[in-house]
Amino acid sequence: MRPSQCDVCGRDITGDSGLVTFLPRDSDREWRERAARSIVAGHPPDTAWLCTEHVRAGRLLATEFTIDRALDWLRSPTATIPRDSAPLPSGTSGGVEIAVLVSELAQSLPAIAADAGIAGATVETEEKRDWMAMDRAFPPHCPFVDTIIHSIQSGSATVRLTWERSHWNPDEVATTHAVLEVASDDGRQWRVLAYPRNGSTRVRAEDVTVRGTPAPAAKAVLSALILIA
Repeated sequence: MRPSQCDVCGRDITGDSGLVTFLPRDSDREWRERAARSIVAGHPPDTAWLCTEHVRAGRLLATEFTIDRALDWLRSPTATIPRDSAPLPSGTSGGVEIAVLVSELAQSLPAIAADAGIAGATVETEEKRDWMAMDRAFPPHCPFVDTIIHSIQSGSATVRLTWERSHWNPDEVATTHAVLEVASDDGRQWRVLAYPRNGSTRVRAEDVTVRGTPAPAAKAVLSALILIA
């Protein structure tokens, strides 16, 4: 294994940081087959060390990106918000990967919570996998649904970001969507819904529905990704 330093910024790995494995490329699959036969050894080429600053975004990207694409994005200025004048990720004219949208919104949750009246917000994260046994196929060889929920709550004010991915198998996404729901302590409510086409993981402007008036931090993310005007 390579030294435990972040592959994005070079910081030492401590605390909640750690290894993240991304979608395999053909070369990664070949490496793992050779490693299983003890032909090669060392650090898996599809796995990155990520520090506490980058590991959460890395885990979000890991279900949609290969390691080279994920690290390129994490190293770019677009991984930091607010960024109204920052360069756009490549390919935003044809939509943006839903993993990028979710990661950007997740990073903006404390600012969104502050707008909703929640001071000193702590983001709680829940991850789960629900297996969908069917046609005589059972776990782990059947379709499944992965859900990640980031939430902040204080009294009547709540902020909740939900990302759901329905898989036929680990390499094939059937559907995916993300929903950001906010209820402020003064009674304001708004939602952002992103529902790509079936079989696609890219969110286009026409796939996004905004209900109510989003917080400035959320508007900044959606505008920068060209998902709202």
